[in-house]
Amino acid sequence: MVKMTHFINWPEKSVEQTKNNSNDSLFTICIDGAQKYFNSLEDWATSGVIKKKPVALKYVTSKISSLNNCNILYITKNHNLDTYLKVANEKQFLTISDNPGNAKRGVIVNFSNVREKIGFEINLDAAHRQGFKINPRLLKLAKIVSSEAKK
Repeated sequence: MVKMTHFINWPEKSVEQTKNNSNDSLFTICIDGAQKYFNSLEDWATSGVIKKKPVALKYVTSKISSLNNCNILYITKNHNLDTYLKVANEKQFLTISDNPGNAKRGVIVNFSNVREKIGFEINLDAAHRQGFKINPRLLKLAKIVSSEAKK
């Protein structure tokens, strides 16, 4: 997940929003999930850097206010997916998940396990709609999906 950030450019509006808040010197990865599954990410974050900023991890709740200052939201559960995607569209943070079908629902990057190998899907429509620019080298490695039409 972290290496992907080198191949993704955030929207200018998103960058401006983080400049205007108190955590503008941090790159914040928000996680909707159990802390015990992210130990290695926590260890890395103590000295890690993304986009020339130190990394902060933040475990979020279903409250929309807990999504303030996110640069990335890692979604592990689908119970708040529609709300998370709506806020992500407004605040322009990158959404990542590992649940089957989430890329088609609007998550920008969705990890999957294909024949015991980790792969990923990218919803290029959702990325472009939010203003993210994804390097073609990353796109070559991904399965590109489109959002499902709302019924």
